[in-house]
Amino acid sequence: MKSELFKLVFNNTVIRSNIFNQFQNKEIYGCRTSKYRWIQLINSPFLLIQYNYFDLFVQHWITVGCNNYHYKQLKLKNNIEIVKTAIRFNRLNFIKCLVENNHLDLSIHSKAIFDLSLSKRKKDIVEYLKLAFSSNNVDISTIYPSLELLEACESNDLETVKRLSSTIPNDQFKETYPPLCKAISHGHVQIIDSLLSNQTVGDELYYKINRLAVSYCQFQVLDWLLSKGYIEDREYQTSELGFSIIHKDLFQWMRTTKIRINFTSTDFDLAARNSLDVVKWINDHSNQGCSNKAMYNAFINLKFGIVKWLHENRTEGSFPIDRICFNPRMTKDLVEKILFEMVKWYHQNRTEGFTADFMDCVASFSLDIVKFLHYNRTEGCTSKAMLNAGMSGQIEIFKFLKDNRTEDVPIDLIYHICIKGQLEMIQYLYETGEPDEYNWSWKLMDFAVQSSNLDMVKWIHQNTTFSSITNTFDIALCKKDFEMVQYLVDNKLCTNDLESTTLIQVENPSSYIFIIEIVDWLMKSNLLDKSKLVKLAKKCYTPTLKAFFKDYNSNRKKK
Repeated sequence: MKSELFKLVFNNTVIRSNIFNQFQNKEIYGCRTSKYRWIQLINSPFLLIQYNYFDLFVQHWITVGCNNYHYKQLKLKNNIEIVKTAIRFNRLNFIKCLVENNHLDLSIHSKAIFDLSLSKRKKDIVEYLKLAFSSNNVDISTIYPSLELLEACESNDLETVKRLSSTIPNDQFKETYPPLCKAISHGHVQIIDSLLSNQTVGDELYYKINRLAVSYCQFQVLDWLLSKGYIEDREYQTSELGFSIIHKDLFQWMRTTKIRINFTSTDFDLAARNSLDVVKWINDHSNQGCSNKAMYNAFINLKFGIVKWLHENRTEGSFPIDRICFNPRMTKDLVEKILFEMVKWYHQNRTEGFTADFMDCVASFSLDIVKFLHYNRTEGCTSKAMLNAGMSGQIEIFKFLKDNRTEDVPIDLIYHICIKGQLEMIQYLYETGEPDEYNWSWKLMDFAVQSSNLDMVKWIHQNTTFSSITNTFDIALCKKDFEMVQYLVDNKLCTNDLESTTLIQVENPSSYIFIIEIVDWLMKSNLLDKSKLVKLAKKCYTPTLKAFFKDYNSNRKKK
């Protein structure tokens, strides 16, 4: 509900423009939650198109006199990637704007633009392009028949399909394939029949048809192909039909189809990741059984019911358990609850056991499982257990491992915790550890900057004696983390000559400095002599940079 309310408010043009105008009037760069994101938005036509901010696009990229106008005109001119983005997100208004303002010459990219619009089924864009092409004398007469044919395949217009497909030579597979895909995606078997009857069809095409039907979940197409004799009546491997993981809809079809499917032990093993019903069905319809990977797959995917069924009905056993696969649809608490029950059951009922890697894995999220493994199993863990606990911010697990295990602390513990941005863990280690216990690196500040964690940088600066020993300024600037850059400069945390470093970067045309947002920020900051930057940049001539500085100089004159 909150998400929907936010969209309603934020997508109101008047409200949004008022909010952003307030941000725009500020001259300070760097606020992570407002100004910095605002800069990212207005400086990226791709983001503006993706989120459909047409008014902002016109204001900040099209309007004469907008900030960095000449540079933006250069960037927009016949930029096919921008047009492709507009097509993918179905933004006809942006395409019209580009054409009407002479930023897009349709005669240059007509086929690419039209083909993409067709393949993405953007009807409004296709219709607009047809009119625009005709008014601009762009000849796409060879494309029109395929458009009409595609539409006929989608609408199941058999008469039109027969009329148009008869004009395609029987060896022109490239022209037949897109309409065939369209018909398969909608399950129109009469259309498929008509298209195939006009073509010289080989095994390769049938192989592709099988896989397309499966990918679109149009399984009845496979049955129809068999009934019409388009595919042989023989046993098929699942790989020939184009599926490996058997989902619910596919399972329902397999139970009724007349196509004979030969399930291998690999199919059985893979099915153990998913559904108990599928596992039982394959068990009854395959003479190959499974391997010891089936129970392993079931366990690491938290399929407790399948693990128990395999235990009771199969004798292949399992690999030792060394990890789990996290399901993004399951909460951390639910994963921990299910896994803990499975671990206790597995300990009591199976002999394969776990590996040290398994405790390493669960150390990132479950103290209860770590304790159970420690007190009830002998496999132990490795130094990665403490590393995983540290990187996940699991202070209590880290404490337990430190107090109860004998594995060494990883040499690179501090580096990884810092890169992960685990400030509370860094604070805990710093405040409770013995001198030199955790191999504190003098690069601690540099690690924090690399993680883009300003809070950690501030804490290190205010509570420790660590300072930057490498070019952290470069790192932060490269990431366009302007708030971080400003903090480093204001607190004199950079050990190198900032002006010299920046100017050296400008001399390299492949440098990140040539990212316009960074140049723009440097121009408006007080970090270096702007005249030196302009002078060096002009020596490293590029059309983009020239356009940018042309805007900069004209903007300076207006102030």
